[in-house]
Amino acid sequence: MDYSSAFFGKPLTALTYQDIVNYFIDAKEESNTIEFKSFNVKHGDLTKNLEGIIRSISAFLNSEGGLIIWGAPEGIKPQGQANKIFQGNLSPLSESKPKDWLINKISDSITPLPVGINIQPLQNGKDILYIFEVQKSNYSPLAVARVSRVTNIL
Repeated sequence: MDYSSAFFGKPLTALTYQDIVNYFIDAKEESNTIEFKSFNVKHGDLTKNLEGIIRSISAFLNSEGGLIIWGAPEGIKPQGQANKIFQGNLSPLSESKPKDWLINKISDSITPLPVGINIQPLQNGKDILYIFEVQKSNYSPLAVARVSRVTNIL
């Protein structure tokens, strides 16, 4: 499924950084097909944050698939509400990694070998977002081999 077109009205390869900025002007909630991951050094470095991305990718592979926006605003849980909302300023990464590098790290961490993962980096100056479009796997369940292994291979 083309999740990017479903959420943004255009394919993954046509997305721009500004599309994501515009998307979060209004409050958004996560669903079973879209997940938001902020990047903040208080949550750890790139390696630690990548572990969370890999877990989310594995979950989407084992379910219906979906879209992950890495660099989304931090979620805020309004008082009296069950779900977090995501709105406003993005939390982009400042370190760029090639798509092939990311795919290799993901592939090394999930068994059996995952397929159907597309990555679109979006850059605005030094700020970088990564959009992951994950298709449902035909070979579920897939599992994260050892997330701590990611640290060793980075």
